[in-house]
Parts: sequence; structure tokens; C-alpha cells
Amino acid sequence: MIVVGQDDVVGAWVSKEVGKLWYPGMGRAMGWLGENGELIAGVTFINFDGVNVWLDAAASSKSRWLDRRGLWAIFHYCFEQLGVLRVTVAIPENNEKSIKLATGAGFKYETRLEKAAPQGYYMNIYRMFREDCRWLSRKDKKNG
Repeated sequence: MIVVGQDDVVGAWVSKEVGKLWYPGMGRAMGWLGENGELIAGVTFINFDGVNVWLDAAASSKSRWLDRRGLWAIFHYCFEQLGVLRVTVAIPENNEKSIKLATGAGFKYETRLEKAAPQGYYMNIYRMFREDCRWLSRKDKKNG
């Protein structure tokens, strides 16, 4: 089950999992609950500037949380509700699982930032433009 309206609870959990800080009110978040009602995954939406929004995602190990419905919810929120032209994610170069998830969802590699990730790793930047998002219906894409 996807939950919204618990931004600071989900945001703090996601940020802790990815090694970042979360401050109350700093963004929006979407969470996924497991069978027992526990938080098993989440996505944060931060630094919205009218054109772009940054995402972070985290999940409990071995949780199966992200399906077509979840991907639609994430990108519908970004492209339809926020009306952004692009969505951006920053992933440390040594986080192969997250890179595979992002590229599998349709994100494209854009650039990398030197010594911007823990232990001096590069931080890879990936982006998705609205017109490249396959998770929205054709009707959703035409509205923008």
C-alpha cells in the first residue's frame, strides 16, 4: 500500500537509509507499507523549483515494492501534480543496485560530480524528461 501525507516520517526514514539528513518540512514523500503495516520503502521529492525535482529512494532489503502502479504514482506526482519538466536523481557510482533501478525506470546518465559521494566516490547524476517518461499514459504526456 502506498501512503502519502506522512512526509516527515517517510522522509526521515528514506534519508537515514541513504545517508542524508531530513529536516521537517523540507519536501514531500511517498511511502510503501508491508503486510504488517511497517514502512518498507519510500521516495522523497526535494528541491522542487518549478522546473526540476530531486528524488531519493530507499527500501528494506528483499522488499518487493516498486511495480507499475508505484512508478506511475511517482512520475504522475512529479510531472502532472508538480508540473516539472525533469526529475533528477544523484546516485553514488558504487551503488550498482540503485543505478540499475534508475536506468531500468528510464533515467538517463547525465554527468558525475567528483568526490561528492561518501568515501570520495563520484556522484552520478541521472535525469528523466517528461517526454521520455514511459510510466505516464499518452493522455498524461499530452497535457504538458
